[in-house]
Amino acid sequence: HPVAPRARLGPRQTSTTIADRSPITYRAPMGPARIGDLRLYLGDRHDAKDRSLLRSLKITAVLNCTPPRDESSTGCPNFFEKEPAMRYRRVPIFDTQAEDASGHFDGACDFVASRLHHGGVLVHCNRGVSRSATFVVAHLMTSAGLSVDAALAVVRETRPSAAPNDAFLAQLRALEARLDAARAADAKRTGAAPAPAPARAAGPARGPIGAPARPERAAPAAPA
Repeated sequence: HPVAPRARLGPRQTSTTIADRSPITYRAPMGPARIGDLRLYLGDRHDAKDRSLLRSLKITAVLNCTPPRDESSTGCPNFFEKEPAMRYRRVPIFDTQAEDASGHFDGACDFVASRLHHGGVLVHCNRGVSRSATFVVAHLMTSAGLSVDAALAVVRETRPSAAPNDAFLAQLRALEARLDAARAADAKRTGAAPAPAPARAAGPARGPIGAPARPERAAPAAPA
C-alpha cells in the first residue's frame, strides 16, 4: 500500500512520538497571553519578532529575558530597537538552576510598571515558559502585592504553560519575604496594621491587577 504523505504542520506546530511510536502533535501557544486586565503580555521569541502582532496589540515596550545574540545562540535580538516608538530592556539571563534572576527584579519591574502607562508591554524569552513568566510574576508581586502562588495562578489563567524553574521560584519566594518585611516595617513606622497580601483575584474585575499600581515615572534607559 502506498504510504500516505506526512501532513504539513501549521504555524508553530511541532510533532513528536510517544513510546508506542504513535505520532502525536501539539501546538505551542498562539500569540502572547494577556495578563489580567493589564496591557501586559507574556510571550515567546515568535511574538517578539512579529511586528504586525505588536502593532495590533499596541505594544510599545518589550522586556527581553534572554542574553544578547552575540553571547549565546539562544539569545533573542531586540528586533525593532531602532524604531523610536519601541522601548526595550534586556534581562541577560539563561534558563538554568545556576542563574540569579533576583538582581534584575527591581529594574525590570520598574521598567514594566513605567511603560504600562504608555502602551502595551510584552515580556518574553525563547518559549515564554520560565524566564519571562518569572518576571511577570515578580511584577504582579511588586505592583499588586500578590504572593508568589497568587501571582503565578493569575499568569496561568491565560498561560497555563508558565513554569519558572526551581531556582527562579526560590528567588521569587525570597522576593515575597522581602516585600512582606518591607510592608511590616512600613506598618510599624506608621502605627497601622500591616495590610495582608491580596487573595487571588477571580473574574473580570481583578482589583489590584486591573491597572498599573505604580505612579508614572521616566522610563529607564535600555542597556546597550
